[in-house]
Amino acid sequence: ETAIRALFTDSFEGGAGFSVVHLLVAAGLIYTLTLVTFNTAIPAGLFVPNILLGACIGRAIGQIVYEHVGLETHRGVYAL
Repeated sequence: ETAIRALFTDSFEGGAGFSVVHLLVAAGLIYTLTLVTFNTAIPAGLFVPNILLGACIGRAIGQIVYEHVGLETHRGVYAL
């Protein structure tokens, strides 16, 4: 829940933020782990990992639009 909430935030304390590379690496890792847990016999839910995956990809798109296209948008909105 904290990770998903952080992806919706526009700014952080101390000037911290997300880089596009880190967001895409996290999305790849979440996707891989979701595929692994999907085929196991353990109760590992698919709803929250899929929400987190979409939020990471959306935030990466928001970062790209903000940095390279130059639109003054809220980067966390793309994580919705």
